[in-house]
Amino acid sequence: MNEYILPMSESAHRAGEILTISMTLGIFLGAIYDLLRAARRGFKWGRAAENVTDFFYALFFFFCLFVLCVAQIGRVRLFPLAAMLIGAAAERFTLGRGIVYVFSRIFGLINSLWERTGGKCAVKIKQKIHSGFVRIKLKCGKTRKSLKKPLKRGG
Repeated sequence: MNEYILPMSESAHRAGEILTISMTLGIFLGAIYDLLRAARRGFKWGRAAENVTDFFYALFFFFCLFVLCVAQIGRVRLFPLAAMLIGAAAERFTLGRGIVYVFSRIFGLINSLWERTGGKCAVKIKQKIHSGFVRIKLKCGKTRKSLKKPLKRGG
C-alpha cells in the first residue's frame, strides 16, 4: 500500500519496544503498591491513611503513564496503559504475595519495636503539645465569647 494513503504510525519494532517498557514499568509500579500494602498490614494504618495513599499512588501511576506516553510516543495511547496493567497484574500474582508477606513482617517488627521503645516517648510529647494547644484554645475562646455580645437595638 501507499504510505501516503495509510501512513504507519509506528513500526512493529518500535511498538514492541514501547510494550516492553510499559510492562516493565507496570511491574515496577506493582512492586511499589505491594510495598504500600505491606506497610498497611505492618503498621496497621487507619482507613483514612489507606485512602490517601491509594489516591497518591493512583496519581503517581497515571503521571508515569503520561510521561511514558509523551516521551516515547508523543501522545497518550491506550496500549501502554493496558501493558502497564498487565505488568502490574503479572507482578501481583508472581512476586507480589511474597513481597507483601516478607515486608509486612518486617514493618510489623519495626512497629512493635517502635511501640515498645520510642513510641512511649513520642506519645508523651504528643500529649504535652496537645494539652498546650487545648489551653491556648480555651484562653482564646474566652476572649472571643466576650467579644461576641449581641447588639442592643435602639428603641
